[in-house]
Amino acid sequence: MITFQEEQFQDCIDEGLPLLLNHYKEVALDQNLIPLDIDFDGYLALQSIGRLFILTVRDGGKLIGYQSVIVGPSLHYKTTIFGDTDIFYVSPNRRGGMIGKMLFLETEKRLKSRGVTKVLVDHKLHIHPYIGKILEHIGYQKIEHRYAKTL
Repeated sequence: MITFQEEQFQDCIDEGLPLLLNHYKEVALDQNLIPLDIDFDGYLALQSIGRLFILTVRDGGKLIGYQSVIVGPSLHYKTTIFGDTDIFYVSPNRRGGMIGKMLFLETEKRLKSRGVTKVLVDHKLHIHPYIGKILEHIGYQKIEHRYAKTL
């Protein structure tokens, strides 16, 4: 049975670490220069001020995915509440169905109830090109390109 639930960082991080490590190995570029090094205190600080939203996906109670969103105003638009997706992931053996789409839609519904006006989602271009198609299918617009340079 697939369920979606809001969870607190400290309540799901231990179970989530193996998924986070798999996520990093799958999508992170420059892993030889930029190691996974989670800022636990930073996440807890965001949570303590109500700016961290985490939605988990479970199957029979087992964690199979998540979406983490930073919620709050932008420095450019201080009267508008944004939901800026930090990360999202569904275990590879659970992809191909509707779980990813349902994760985004459930996150949207819950963020809207918190006063969020606009949700932002980035995704890696070098892997899973279908993510953009899923997002566009559920109403997202491609609004910019992001560039990176490793120094």
